Amino acid sequence: MFSKRFLLGGLAACLVFGWWSCTEVAEGGKVHPDKWDDPSDAFHGDKIRAVGLSGCVQCHGEKFSGGTSGVACSECHSDGGAIPHPPLAEYIDPSHDNYHGRIFWLNNWDFSSCQACHGQNLEGGVVESACSNTACHTASGGIFACDNCHNTQANDSFIDVRNQTGTDLVTVGTHTSHYTHPDSLTVNIDCASCHLIPDSVWAEGHIDETPYAEVPFGIPTTADSTFTLSWDRNSATCSNSYCHGNFRFEKATSSNIWIYADSLIVGNNQTVTWTDTLTAENRCATCHSYPPTGHLQLSACGDCHTSVAGEDHLSIIDTQKHINGRADYP
Repeated sequence: MFSKRFLLGGLAACLVFGWWSCTEVAEGGKVHPDKWDDPSDAFHGDKIRAVGLSGCVQCHGEKFSGGTSGVACSECHSDGGAIPHPPLAEYIDPSHDNYHGRIFWLNNWDFSSCQACHGQNLEGGVVESACSNTACHTASGGIFACDNCHNTQANDSFIDVRNQTGTDLVTVGTHTSHYTHPDSLTVNIDCASCHLIPDSVWAEGHIDETPYAEVPFGIPTTADSTFTLSWDRNSATCSNSYCHGNFRFEKATSSNIWIYADSLIVGNNQTVTWTDTLTAENRCATCHSYPPTGHLQLSACGDCHTSVAGEDHLSIIDTQKHINGRADYP
């Protein structure tokens, strides 16, 4: 497999640098151990990940185009090759089993094999080929900008990290209606309202043993401390959130006691399923009655809450004043 020039060049490099022992070379008659090109205990990919590429440079040249060995790594790694990644056409095709995104998520976003050649931040590395220099990963901030993996832009179709758009999937669900609010029910809810946003892709807890997003919540979520806001991924449900009716206003502390039909005005505290979309007809009544329980009966919300609600019960005039943690009157 190896030329005489390659063996001599490798032996010379070994004598100088000692990456592999010269005894090994002398006894085995070759620079690389058996099964060097076969995924095994001696596989060169594992060796490179463990100690870096400096040993390769000594024989194959700084850009691995041949060097003193006369053997270029591209002889095996042409157009992607089988190693280190599949042919480029397959690697960048979202519909192919060899799609690089699919490989990452199946391996819990382990970039170590890419970093061995392309550098820690995949901006070139020893192969001087940056993953950000493509028509795909164009988000400002480099290859590890949030937008390259997460759909953080307001659009009509949320795409999860696996390029899926089905709203019946827990990874997609009603993301779009939360952060764009096409029904103008309230202000847009940003990612930090539900998720912990890491300072960098390498921040602790970002890429970890749980290959899905945790939901610690970061918004005013409850009006009653006896109810604990919770997210259940197995059932894809959100419970006890202020947003969906876990609110109460006490007559004893109100300056408008005349509006109370009871000691409390409360919402419905609805447990909602993340993958269900509320229609215009039931989106309001799901979270509170008309009027809310304990509220004096009136003809329309807009009769008193003139700066907030419209006359048809279904429209909101000022989204800053709806689902904002307080009762805005008038």
